[in-house]
Amino acid sequence: MLPGSAFLDSLNAGAAVPPGVDALTVRTMLDTHIIPGSSATIPGVRDVTVCCATHAGLTRSLGAFRVVRDFLRGDGAG
Repeated sequence: MLPGSAFLDSLNAGAAVPPGVDALTVRTMLDTHIIPGSSATIPGVRDVTVCCATHAGLTRSLGAFRVVRDFLRGDGAG
C-alpha cells in the first residue's frame, strides 16, 4: 500500500463514501503506523482524534468506542 501505487489508485478512483452513507474517521495522534496521520482521513467526512491510544490501542480505546457509539446513535461524533 504505497502512495501512488496502482492498488491505491484503483481504490481512489471511485467515491470515497457512496452517496447517502454517513461516515466517520477515528484516529489517534500517537499512531506510528499511519504516517502522516492526515492520510487516515476522508475528504468531506467528519474526523475525530481520540487521545492517548496507539494504532492497535484504538480497538481497545474507551474514547474511540464512545465516539463510534455516539455516531451510530446519531448523537454526533463525540
